[in-house]
Amino acid sequence: MRKLGIDSVETEAVDEGVGRKVVQGEKLEFVQYSYEGGSTFPVHHHPAEQITIVVRGQLNLRGPEGRPSKGLTVSPGELVIIPPNQPHGASIPSDCEKTVTYNFFSGIREGIPGNDSG
Repeated sequence: MRKLGIDSVETEAVDEGVGRKVVQGEKLEFVQYSYEGGSTFPVHHHPAEQITIVVRGQLNLRGPEGRPSKGLTVSPGELVIIPPNQPHGASIPSDCEKTVTYNFFSGIREGIPGNDSG
């Protein structure tokens, strides 16, 4: 076992207005994303199943080709389950001050999306 505080994990800049903290175990990955209002995360896919919980703010999920996914606006206390290999991305409303999400992945991803790594 190991214990750490999320504040002790270094924040990596992913794109303009998007940062993340990554913690990996042997078979599970956790990522805390922080988004500024108006920021976006590119559409991508990966073999890991993903659960995203919105802690603060609002997240609008996008599907293939960057189109909004109908009815998939996720607010604090709500979560979304994204199946393996399903294309998805996100956008944050411009009037939203900051959005924070907790993301869990079933397996360690080879290339983490963002920064041209995945």
